[in-house]
Amino acid sequence: MKSIIIAAFLLLSSLVQSQFKNYQCNKHLLYLVGDDKEIHSIFFNDKIDAPVFNMQYFKESDFSECDDVDFYYLVKNKKHDLHGRIFNQKYVMATGSTTFSRGIQIKGLLKTKDLYTIREYTCQEYKAEIDKLGSHIVIYTTNLGDGVDYNKLMKEIEKLMEVEIPKLAKGEIIVQLFMQFPDGRLWKMLDYLRSETVNQEIVIDEKNIEQIVSLSDEIAPSKNIPSPVYCSVIGHSEGTDETVKEKLNEFLGNMCTYFEQFGNLDNKDFCIYFDKEIKRKAKFYKKFEIFNTKQAAEFEKELLGYSKVNMTKNLVN
Repeated sequence: MKSIIIAAFLLLSSLVQSQFKNYQCNKHLLYLVGDDKEIHSIFFNDKIDAPVFNMQYFKESDFSECDDVDFYYLVKNKKHDLHGRIFNQKYVMATGSTTFSRGIQIKGLLKTKDLYTIREYTCQEYKAEIDKLGSHIVIYTTNLGDGVDYNKLMKEIEKLMEVEIPKLAKGEIIVQLFMQFPDGRLWKMLDYLRSETVNQEIVIDEKNIEQIVSLSDEIAPSKNIPSPVYCSVIGHSEGTDETVKEKLNEFLGNMCTYFEQFGNLDNKDFCIYFDKEIKRKAKFYKKFEIFNTKQAAEFEKELLGYSKVNMTKNLVN
């Protein structure tokens, strides 16, 4: 029986490889947003035409704690803005189309002749008056001198801030975006942190995206693949705390989604991720006081009991 399950698993793995697209992001831009409590993180590739991935998370966290991602994708030469989940810091599953309900609210920013120094950057100013009282939206830009065309990235900032970004020169990026009131007060909306070279792999399921953007009511046929037992039934120890039980169900549901979407690509990697994610989530729930110490320990203990069922030899149909 074990050999049959393994054979079925390997066969399915070879069949689905063609539906996945790998992207290698080589650049990463980070901005502080609003009152400086959140970071907006943008991954992209400046060498090829590839999607741009946007993530946002608390300042005291990092990319590894991010579960949600926004990105655009070309399907039949049409650009679609999508929202999705990111698993294991690289596997992206689209969950729906992103609608920018209000669209661009501020347009017509013009370059001024003034230069400003913001931290270590010499900045060009762009501004537009937004009301009769004399309030302005102001953008400061600088040129990093790297020859990279950042306009595609700045369009992501444009959607986020709802402010039309002028076409910038190669190497030019936004350093700050803020509202300037008539009395001189400033409301900072965006503040550049840094740009860094990375080697970040992102894997996308193209069939998943095609199904999302087709807006079809047709239900895709289920994949008859061996999977962890919790994809069929979830059990709890007697007397499990109700809050813990709720988070256990949520965790295992997400893991089942990840497994059925990507887990058959690399079972060993999935098993490692499952165990790492247990500790990450327990720490997260404690940090934001969703769990106390006892509940966090109970959460970890319950989930670690499922670790071995993730192994290929223990999967069930």
